[in-house]
Amino acid sequence: MQLCIFVAIPSAILMAVLQSTVTPQLDLFGASPDLVLLLVVSWALLRGIQEGVVVALAGGMVLDALSGAPFGLGAAALLVAGVLAGLGGGAAVHTSLSLGSGLLDTMALRLIIVVLVTWIYYGFLAFFLRLSGEVMSAGLALGQIVLPTAFLNMLCMLPIYGLVRLVVARSQTEEPMEWQ
Repeated sequence: MQLCIFVAIPSAILMAVLQSTVTPQLDLFGASPDLVLLLVVSWALLRGIQEGVVVALAGGMVLDALSGAPFGLGAAALLVAGVLAGLGGGAAVHTSLSLGSGLLDTMALRLIIVVLVTWIYYGFLAFFLRLSGEVMSAGLALGQIVLPTAFLNMLCMLPIYGLVRLVVARSQTEEPMEWQ
C-alpha cells in the first residue's frame, strides 16, 4: 500500500497535469496519448485491480478538475479501465503461463489490452457525455479521436509500462494491496 500512496498517486497526479497541459501541444496523428489511462492500465496489470482503482481515482479526479467535462466522468471511466485492465492482466498472466508464451507474446497481450481499454474508455465517455446532452458525431469521434489515440496509447504503453515495472520491481518486497 505504501508504494501506491507514495509513488502511484503522485505519479497519477503528475500524469494528469502533463496530460492536460503538455500532451495536447504534441498533437501526433491528430491525437495525444492518454498518460493517466496508460498509468492506470500499467499499474493495474502489475499490481492488481485494487491499486489500479486507487491510481484511477487520483488521476481521474485531477483530470476532471482540469477539464470541462462533467466532474467525476473521467474518474469513473478510468475506474472502469482500471478494473478491466486488472482483470485482463490476470488473464494475460495466466494465459502466458499456461501456454508457455514468451515475453513477446505477453507484451502483445498487454498491447491488446491497452487498445481494448482505450476503446472502452472512450465509449464510456461518449455514452455519458451523450446522456448529459453533448452532441457529437460517432464517425468523427471514431476516426479522428479513438483510432489515433488507441494507436498512440499502444506506442506509449511500452515506455510507461517499462517505467512502472521498474518502480514496482524496486519495491518488490511489498505485496499488492488487498481489500479487507
